[in-house]
Amino acid sequence: MIERVTVTTGSRLHFGPLAVRPTTGREFGGIGLMVDEPRCRVTVSRSETDEVIASTESARVAGWLQRYRNATRQAAAGRRIELSESIPRHSGFGSGTQTALAVATGLALLDGEANVASDELARRVARGRRSAVGIHGFEQGGFLVDAGKRERDAVGELTCRMGFPEGWRFVLITPGSGTSMTGQSEQTAFERFPPMEAARTDRLCGIVVREILPALRAADLEAFNLGVEAYGRIVGEYFAAAQGGVFADERGERLAAAGVRGVVQTSWGPTLCVCRQDVDSATTLSESLQGDREWRDCRVRVVRGMNCGAEANARRR
Repeated sequence: MIERVTVTTGSRLHFGPLAVRPTTGREFGGIGLMVDEPRCRVTVSRSETDEVIASTESARVAGWLQRYRNATRQAAAGRRIELSESIPRHSGFGSGTQTALAVATGLALLDGEANVASDELARRVARGRRSAVGIHGFEQGGFLVDAGKRERDAVGELTCRMGFPEGWRFVLITPGSGTSMTGQSEQTAFERFPPMEAARTDRLCGIVVREILPALRAADLEAFNLGVEAYGRIVGEYFAAAQGGVFADERGERLAAAGVRGVVQTSWGPTLCVCRQDVDSATTLSESLQGDREWRDCRVRVVRGMNCGAEANARRR
């Protein structure tokens, strides 16, 4: 019998949806990838009573536990859930989905269920209302294209998954002030936006198919950066009224104007992402930003693409 399960996963970067409130076809979708940091580590174990050790995340984790039980109708055996490493919230890293799926994975393994698909885990903890990049990324890692969904309660369909070049690195720049929209504020924003124009969706799809994916396959960083930069700008222009511009933090525009290629925002931000050829070039950019007074409030990380899914380690009696 499994006594304890530890699940570790990375963060999700999401460069924006392909469609919003379309008159026909699929909704949402989008592109993004998994990165190895920041990461989440959750340990789920058997216990006499329920116990959640998760600092400021305790209420959310307890909520996911209850949703999981409601969905599976499992007997309420005691569970101890400890969140020992957490992904920053409201920063564009998909912390809610990654943490919820880690909790669900641990609960499933303790209940004797192995290899439960990530979309089923997401259903059990009520994730995937819009984007499914983080759901598929939790299971597979890599660079992902979510085709979107036709039905409201469905999970977006994974249409393409590619390995991310091992040597490339992302520089992630998270401003010390400003947060992304989540929960009800995000839902309200989507409801207030007019439908994304079909021409904009077509342009985004064209960039993915004709520019970004071929660049990844060829490990052509210049073409990749041009593609994600264009994609992010088109998405940002659509959401500009809600986030105050193409970027939630205006310094994104200044960074691009300074000649840094490939500046793109993840989700609602405020984190900015820049891909570099290798560790040395990423470190150079990171150190330059950290030494610049304009960026001193930011947390700057150098991370790598994560080409595998979450890791689950079980301990038996």
